[in-house]
Amino acid sequence: MLSDSLCKILGVDAIIKSSWTYAKTGSEAGAIASALLLGVSKGTGSGQLVMQINSAKDGEMVWRMSKEMTESAFSSANALMEQMMRKVGRVFPFEK
Repeated sequence: MLSDSLCKILGVDAIIKSSWTYAKTGSEAGAIASALLLGVSKGTGSGQLVMQINSAKDGEMVWRMSKEMTESAFSSANALMEQMMRKVGRVFPFEK
């Protein structure tokens, strides 16, 4: 369904679309051992967040943000997502 059509159905000014992907890139045990023995904190996974706002007038994209991050050895996918959403909150173009 197109963004402008969805906006008309819902009676809103814009639609926010987002997608989140997460990939496990290494083992937690290996990352912890590397951090303790070598002093190098290697991530065990990475995530990407893409968020965009489309206008109700013509469905055109008004704003877009894409952020890719790697989690640390002692964090989780949830912590990574929270960190990304804090970054989105800092640059989000609208207020209450």
